[in-house]
Amino acid sequence: MTLGFILKNACNLLLRRQLEFEFDRIPLKAKNISGKKLRNLLLIGLNRLLPISKPMGFPYMAHISPAGLCNLRCTMCPIHDPQAKGKTLLPLETFKKFIDQTGDYLIYIVLWGWGEPLLNPDIYRIIKYAQERNILSVTSTNLNKFSREEAEDLINSGLDAVIIALDGVTQKTYSKYRVGGSVQKVIEHTKVLVEEKNKAGAKKPIINLRMVVSKENEHEVEDLKLLAREIGVDMVSFKAFSTRQLGHADSKFDQRYAPESRKYRWYKYIPGFATDKRAKKYRCKFPWT
Repeated sequence: MTLGFILKNACNLLLRRQLEFEFDRIPLKAKNISGKKLRNLLLIGLNRLLPISKPMGFPYMAHISPAGLCNLRCTMCPIHDPQAKGKTLLPLETFKKFIDQTGDYLIYIVLWGWGEPLLNPDIYRIIKYAQERNILSVTSTNLNKFSREEAEDLINSGLDAVIIALDGVTQKTYSKYRVGGSVQKVIEHTKVLVEEKNKAGAKKPIINLRMVVSKENEHEVEDLKLLAREIGVDMVSFKAFSTRQLGHADSKFDQRYAPESRKYRWYKYIPGFATDKRAKKYRCKFPWT
């Protein structure tokens, strides 16, 4: 949200107290924005315009991990590393305390980390508490563990969008990365969520079927699009596979995992699969958001 973006949306903000924006290409709409949140957004916009390093406002989004545990053992994910910290579930009371302290400024929250958010038995109450404070919420899940009752709970919680990770449409391809997972379970559980959403006549959550594209699954990109239409999800998206999950560069690793299609690559490569490190101007927005 730059100042220019806020100015373009000034009519909606000032007259209707609404803000339409995208997070990770997912369209979101914040309604009934309070005066306090509105003033904060304008201050953040000024921060982007003026050369002032000190934040003038407070963050309008929060990235929160509901679970430091996972039911899969995905390649390169650090959650199962013996040295990894935070292998626990976020207590509801801790979340409430955080929202009570920051909720006057937050427009939306992102509810995922390295773990599986839906393993937290309080996840739907966490979402509901944010919704009661007029805070939008987005989560991401591998959806291997899910029931029809949980689908109802998810819809009733007020969640605005859910990203379902499906990195392949065949078990052979899917399991190369999502070790211990079942592609059939994800497909069936997604169908259940779509059915329950339609049954309830609900407009949300936006259901986004997503593939993280690597050399091992890019041949199934078109198949995923067809599957998404068949199931009836709201959108399908593709994300570049980051080959830096281990925290260091390795050209052999890049050569193995980087997609052949350049539009799905995270990095630009020079011959030998070393990354192109020519400096480019980049304005990091995180300190103000």
